[in-house]
Amino acid sequence: MGVSKNLADFLPAPLVGIIEEPDDDRPALYGFITPENTIGRIKAFNGHFGMFVRAYTYIAMHGAEGLRQIAEYAVLNANYLRVRLDKVFTVPFDRLCMHEFVAKASGPMPRASGRWISLSA
Repeated sequence: MGVSKNLADFLPAPLVGIIEEPDDDRPALYGFITPENTIGRIKAFNGHFGMFVRAYTYIAMHGAEGLRQIAEYAVLNANYLRVRLDKVFTVPFDRLCMHEFVAKASGPMPRASGRWISLSA
């Protein structure tokens, strides 16, 4: 984090700074320092609570067997799309994938023929 010199004393602690100055034989020793007028430690961010509730609800709603079925369908769908898109895009790895794959557009895209594959889930 960069601040002007007159605000440096108010930065949250701990900061990494020089504990022992260098001399001819040794380089400087760095460690944690606390600025004189620090605002204190900033609490660690553990994510949005709503995201945890949604994830727990999803897992609880589907249960072990439901999650297994969802994972199997994800693998099946990814491999289906990989084979279908291989004719339009360059798919660098020609092997079974788990739930995602890499595809690269190389060259001009073909003109629409009235049929489109939806890439969104």
